[in-house]
Amino acid sequence: MAFDQLTEHLGNELSDLEGKVSAAVMERLEAYDAITSSEFYLPVIDYFFLAHQQGGKSHIDLAREVGIGKSTVRKIFLLYGLPIVGRAEATKRKLADPDYQKRVAQTSRETMYRLKQDPEFRKKQAAASSAVFHNLWDNPEFAQEVAERGRKQFNERWKDAGFRQRQHDGLEKELEKRWHDPEANPAFRERFAETHKKSTRQLWENPQFRKKIAEASRDARYRPEGLNSRTHIPSIHGYRRDIGFYAQSMWEANLARAFMTSHANFSRRQTFQLRVPEEHRQAIGSEKTDLTVDFAVRDPKTHKVTLYEVMAHPLEAPVGRIKLELLRQQFPQFRVVAVDPKYYETLRNEFAAKISRSGWLCGWETTKDNLRTNPEKYA
Repeated sequence: MAFDQLTEHLGNELSDLEGKVSAAVMERLEAYDAITSSEFYLPVIDYFFLAHQQGGKSHIDLAREVGIGKSTVRKIFLLYGLPIVGRAEATKRKLADPDYQKRVAQTSRETMYRLKQDPEFRKKQAAASSAVFHNLWDNPEFAQEVAERGRKQFNERWKDAGFRQRQHDGLEKELEKRWHDPEANPAFRERFAETHKKSTRQLWENPQFRKKIAEASRDARYRPEGLNSRTHIPSIHGYRRDIGFYAQSMWEANLARAFMTSHANFSRRQTFQLRVPEEHRQAIGSEKTDLTVDFAVRDPKTHKVTLYEVMAHPLEAPVGRIKLELLRQQFPQFRVVAVDPKYYETLRNEFAAKISRSGWLCGWETTKDNLRTNPEKYA
């Protein structure tokens, strides 16, 4: 069937079936509509039609998917006036293409993309989906099932390093945009800060959480062997409202404040791919690796870039030092600075008082005054 012919039969609303099928059938169709809308961006009636016409699924196949009778599926097609492919032809198509489900999904996405260019169609679909979804969401079992399905899918995708990086970059970009949006301020900042403070308080009220934090801190300081480079030193990570991003430690947050006080043009989380020489492969475990530095600062006069990586304690893993040296060797156009205790002390002497007196920054964080001990000030 041609595309123009297909579109003539799309855009049907599930609500048109009310009173024409049983309540049990209607409930199953509404539940499956939420699934097809989420996975294929299609309401269930349009999914039935495209899966039947383009994917080769018979009425029996569709009935099994949803858990209703095949005669009910045929009745639905007749009520909406949808063309029907014979059983023999549907079986022939299905057997001829082992990947028919993938093709159905692809066709559905392409069709919906074209249909969504029509504002009236988008409005109609959004209204119908919203009404059905809100009704279904009142059912605790349905809400739990959807939440569990979403968590499972997200956990599978989270295993992909590329997906994690895209999520991080997208979230950071959106937060940065909204943080500086005059129309969103101060309401957005206030909501964000309140949410973070609430989350921090809830975690800290849990004695098991406090116990784990204390144990991790002791282990990191006194038993560094076997720990990775991210957990050698207890880090107070979290969102700071004055710098406008999620910092991994108070060292990182204070370094950002120093840059802001100096009006430096800096960016965050730049990743570099590194080749690993033979002498370091045993320590790193591969021929290639990468290093994500905390900050990159461009000099406005010379346009030269300096890369800063926080090395918060002498207990920092040797692998981190090796990667930093490889970065210096393989990217000589950049100046590379390891922010170790000595360098951090120099920063503190120069900027701590200025930052605390600035009036527009929360202050220089210390072991006694920081995001954890004083969330109302920094969060």
